[in-house]
Amino acid sequence: MKGDSSVYVLYKLLQVLLWPELWILACFVGSWVVSYSTRRYALGRWLLFVGILLFYILGITPTGVALLRPLELRYAPFDGQGHSYDAVVVLSGGIRGEPQTGTTTILGTHSLDRLVCGMRLVRNGAAPILVVSGGAGHPFGPAKPEADTMREFAIEFGIPPSAILTEGRSRTTVGNAVEVRRLLPNTRRIVLVTDASHLPRSAAVFRKQGFDVAPYPCTYLTAAGSWDPFDFLPCSDGLARVNIAIHEYVGMAAYWAMGYL
Repeated sequence: MKGDSSVYVLYKLLQVLLWPELWILACFVGSWVVSYSTRRYALGRWLLFVGILLFYILGITPTGVALLRPLELRYAPFDGQGHSYDAVVVLSGGIRGEPQTGTTTILGTHSLDRLVCGMRLVRNGAAPILVVSGGAGHPFGPAKPEADTMREFAIEFGIPPSAILTEGRSRTTVGNAVEVRRLLPNTRRIVLVTDASHLPRSAAVFRKQGFDVAPYPCTYLTAAGSWDPFDFLPCSDGLARVNIAIHEYVGMAAYWAMGYL
């Protein structure tokens, strides 16, 4: 287990290197260092220009939408009318700790959106079993498995405990698929619930484990419609979309190289 934790810490640290904000900061810091420490003003101005350019291009809405939309449109909205499945599998998307009590909650996270979609499917009779999958997401210390908090929420909102299976060991998308297969060794037909941008990667690794996957794109970060002037101003949401898109594209490339897709 200790070895697994070390690998996960390394995985999370490598993710940090993909943050666009880190690239921009590196350009600004590099500009200051070369200008005032080495007196190479031309190189400093060039780094400053690159940092400003990255901040603008990566921070505006059209850039994030252009990167995310191909991922989000990969699968059509779920239409399971007239079909039955063996299980609904919901992948976790984070938990939060309440500052005053220390208890965990999925309110305000992607886990809540995904779980609501999964609970609705079970309530509508799409499958008899709800599987919540996701281990501890904190890389530097002990933390409660995200699936446990999701299970508590589902029970509180009316899903019978006997209809819920919890998988709290996995810490990556590949781990989700491997551990759910271990939990459901004879199950074939599942509905996989996660963010629309995450489905191309997650559906592929679940199919690799032998599941017949019906993808359910639950949450979208892009929308149809024309641009307005505010969309061309850099903002934190724009950087967040680019961050998610980079994570997914790099993740798919890495999974393909390692034989997980």
